[in-house]
Amino acid sequence: MKIMPPKPRAWLMTLGFLCGMVLGVPDSQADGGLSLSQTRVVFEGKAKSAKVTLNNQSDRVYLINSRVLPTPDAASKASEVMPFMVTPPLFRLEKESRNTVLIAKNDTSKLPADRESVFYLSFLAIPAVGNPVHEVTSDADEGVTTTQVSLGIRTVIKLFYRPSGLAMPAAAAPEKLTFTQRGTQLVVKNPTPYYVTLAKLTLDGRGINVRDQGAMIAPFSEETYAVQGTAASRIEWSVITEFGGVSELFRWSR
Repeated sequence: MKIMPPKPRAWLMTLGFLCGMVLGVPDSQADGGLSLSQTRVVFEGKAKSAKVTLNNQSDRVYLINSRVLPTPDAASKASEVMPFMVTPPLFRLEKESRNTVLIAKNDTSKLPADRESVFYLSFLAIPAVGNPVHEVTSDADEGVTTTQVSLGIRTVIKLFYRPSGLAMPAAAAPEKLTFTQRGTQLVVKNPTPYYVTLAKLTLDGRGINVRDQGAMIAPFSEETYAVQGTAASRIEWSVITEFGGVSELFRWSR
């Protein structure tokens, strides 16, 4: 048996393979001590850039691939030109260290000026592994490769673009929601220029699973939720703030 060194491009081929094997993580804490400094980014229209810090509190080294996507789906086309870009797009995150990425405008001229737009920041963390080993057992088997495989960890957070000069302050948006019950359907309208993400919604004390039915309501649009029982006399709701926390409880009653 003899041991052959790997080909120079073997590591790059392994990276491409790993990028297709990712685990989506819904919050800012990923795995093994990896975390983000925030759960969402609000990019103000007058700002030149925004920042996100990645913290590695583990004893492992990661290769980080960062990019902006039009949807949270990992299969989004990387070649599509986005209004924002992330710098650096690829970097090494050492153990027990942190690194800040910069989100800069690419071209926002085509985005609506009367409402927010939403995009998604994707961070793919690939843990460092030992060098692949090519093991040859005989002349007939030459070229057979044994390699370590490690899953990448993908974390996605929302990136909101907020144009300047919107008609109302963002803090006023949650209380502007309106509710209409039609039998077993509750229609929630958002008449504001901001995205509103529900954290909690109850009808006469009965909770609605907004997370499964779609918690985020786009500007000047509506979402419909399945409900039970007769027309509610009291509705309570809270929303996710732009800092990632939960707002005060809002109430409506007949």
